[in-house]
Amino acid sequence: DTIAVRPTQWRCGIGRSLMSVAVGQLGADGYDAAVLWTINGLVATEAFYRSMGWRAEGVTRDHGRQVRYRLNLSASADLAGKQLIR
Repeated sequence: DTIAVRPTQWRCGIGRSLMSVAVGQLGADGYDAAVLWTINGLVATEAFYRSMGWRAEGVTRDHGRQVRYRLNLSASADLAGKQLIR
């Protein structure tokens, strides 16, 4: 539902590890793709999602306050596994 990391812990690998586990589990459960919604304009958040392979779809909701991202899980399976190994 939500992955949140305390700002003082950003850029320590915690969010990347949590996202990798979540994406890996979705793939293991047989999903082909995943979508997430985030608040539009959060530059650091959007950069994090892009770095994890998520792509903005140009779809918004809540009068443009939220933007949707999609991840192809079959393409991210190898990526998720590599990110868990440091």
